[in-house]
Amino acid sequence: MKKLESIVWGLIFIVLGLIVGLNTLELASINIFFDGWWTLFLIIPGIMGLFKDKDKTGNIILLVVGILLLLGSQDIINFETIMKLVFPAILVIIGLSCLIKGLAGSDFQEKVKEIKSTDKDTLKCDAVFTGQKVVVENPILGADVNAIFGGLELDLRNSNLKKDIVITATSIFGGIDIILPDDVNLKLNTTCILGGIDDKSKKNKDAKVTIYLNATCVFGGLDIK
Repeated sequence: MKKLESIVWGLIFIVLGLIVGLNTLELASINIFFDGWWTLFLIIPGIMGLFKDKDKTGNIILLVVGILLLLGSQDIINFETIMKLVFPAILVIIGLSCLIKGLAGSDFQEKVKEIKSTDKDTLKCDAVFTGQKVVVENPILGADVNAIFGGLELDLRNSNLKKDIVITATSIFGGIDIILPDDVNLKLNTTCILGGIDDKSKKNKDAKVTIYLNATCVFGGLDIK
């Protein structure tokens, strides 16, 4: 999906370059700075995120806000009405996202509760306004990792996990990298508000050990490798 994103952005810049060049040479007169052109910086990333991220909530919000602002700039809807619509629209999108996750993710949450009820001791890592790298060399019973205005890397490649574990990851204006062992299966439950998750982990459904990852990203990112 990263490849697709690079291709799309590349094509956009090529087209913009050609238009500017043709206008400069007076071979064409194409106005790229139409009313509300700046809203494309919200709309395009929102559309790309719908194809890239598993959790679509933040991208849908970005897309809806961008479209509303574009309609306002084009005088199709007045800005006073838009300001009244944006907040309730965001609430509805978040509410629908929570509802869908609650209905679709019940099995995931039940399994998480089952594992957490027996494994009380978890590895806790926090990166607040700093960077931290944690290399795990022994089996753990679970992990709780948080990055707030900071960066955190959790390396589990040599952890030699013996049983299913739950990892809770929260990224707020920060970034988290989680490197998994090759011999585990990953089940992911995500909540993203203007954030993103990139899962590059190897798919190993026949693995004996499963990692249940509960991830929340608010203006932050999570990379799984």
